[in-house]
Amino acid sequence: MSAPANTLLAWHYSTADRLQSIQRSGLILPASAGIPATERPVSWFSLHPRFEPTAAKGLVDRATGKRRTATIAEMIDLGGGLVRFGIHARELLTGEALRRKARISNAAWRQLCATGTQCGANPSHWFGLIGPMELARCEVQHFDPSTGTWASAASKGGTV
Repeated sequence: MSAPANTLLAWHYSTADRLQSIQRSGLILPASAGIPATERPVSWFSLHPRFEPTAAKGLVDRATGKRRTATIAEMIDLGGGLVRFGIHARELLTGEALRRKARISNAAWRQLCATGTQCGANPSHWFGLIGPMELARCEVQHFDPSTGTWASAASKGGTV
């Protein structure tokens, strides 16, 4: 899928080591770890053009024992590279509509937004789909660390 230049894409950011399982299943699975049973799992997307800060893995610093967020370079090293999956933002939910549809409480949403903002994210850039996203609907791109740019994979739902 190649979007026209004026089409706003929202991106699901991940690591290359996850790509094979996503391709095998044909699905981007929603985040489900740590969410209450009353909530509906969301496949998260972002308008962030480089890398969504909330998609970074958490690490424990060996020297201090404190938890911190991995840098982009560490994410590349740990995950074998970076990939992202884009879909037209208008096909997704955002803001209050997403919160309600996912059954996220007001308090939990405020906490998500506060935590995201603390790590450099912009909650107004967050979009989502309740449940899994079909890979075939997405544009797949890989990150080239030598140029700092994203490049499209061969085709819609293609390999990186």
